[in-house]
Amino acid sequence: MKYKDKKYENLCIQQDEGEVTRVLNPSDINVPQGYSIDVFAEGLDAPIEMLFINDSDILIADAGSTSGNGKVMLLRDGNVSIIAEGFIPPLLGIAYREGNIYVSHKGYITVIRSDGMRENIISGLPSYGDYSNTNIIFGPDNKLYFGMGSATNSGVVGRDNTWIYNYPEFHDYPGDYIILNGQNFESVNAFSLGDEQVLTGAFAPYGIQNLPFEMRKGVTKATGSILRCNIDGTGLELVAWGLRNPARIRFSSGHQLYAANHGYDYRGSRPIANAVDELFAIQEGLWYGWPDYTNGELVNSSRFVIPGGPNPELLLNSYPNQPPTPYAIFPHN
Repeated sequence: MKYKDKKYENLCIQQDEGEVTRVLNPSDINVPQGYSIDVFAEGLDAPIEMLFINDSDILIADAGSTSGNGKVMLLRDGNVSIIAEGFIPPLLGIAYREGNIYVSHKGYITVIRSDGMRENIISGLPSYGDYSNTNIIFGPDNKLYFGMGSATNSGVVGRDNTWIYNYPEFHDYPGDYIILNGQNFESVNAFSLGDEQVLTGAFAPYGIQNLPFEMRKGVTKATGSILRCNIDGTGLELVAWGLRNPARIRFSSGHQLYAANHGYDYRGSRPIANAVDELFAIQEGLWYGWPDYTNGELVNSSRFVIPGGPNPELLLNSYPNQPPTPYAIFPHN
């Protein structure tokens, strides 16, 4: 079967006698004048990252989002082989140092040693929510850095968080002491067959209410954060927090840490419209605005409301610092 619609003329699916193949057409991709693009490798499922380990060999991380099986593969002389598999999806990043491969997969940082043995050097990361631990990199201090996504869209567990059926006690965790304003958000009870309503507060499990000026203690393994540790997993530290989902982090040649932060969606018990995605130059020890700011602006501004929709209320009574302005912003994706 081939798609006849002009829009799908070069789409990547072709099916004959039950066999599904992917048709790759580089001309479907727009590139700036003077550049070209070609197929380098194919037959992969969900490649999320590639890493040169020498002049010719490339490690490929497969997220496992389609197969349920996170993998690390080696591309050598045009052939792809599996080095290790069975990682918990999503596998979102790999790093390489002295023959060892460091893997960031759901809830864990695992090292594959040069002799093939594996060891979980970090475990118990708060990855049961909307977003998981992200890519992993070595810093100029020879420590491992990785991002940690938030559990929710904007700090409140709701019916949009389908993981509540498996992890009903899970919620977001701040990286410092915070005082909550105490609002509670109403939704139809996800655990009821009727139209019973339930109230849920910020930084709390589904169905648990906040009190006015309630305090939350900060933790090292905060959601919406950037963490670092020694090469053996010891000395875990919080670098920064208040990032909704620092989906990719990277150091510049000048040793500046940057984070690509995935902005708010218009969904859930506290929807926020017209948010942007942000690129931040990370300064250690700072809070970056989530869940009350986007692009340096409070989310209760009228620009973040769809006509007829709810006006986002501010969750925190005070802030650890004025959040830094993004280095750059992009349309939300």
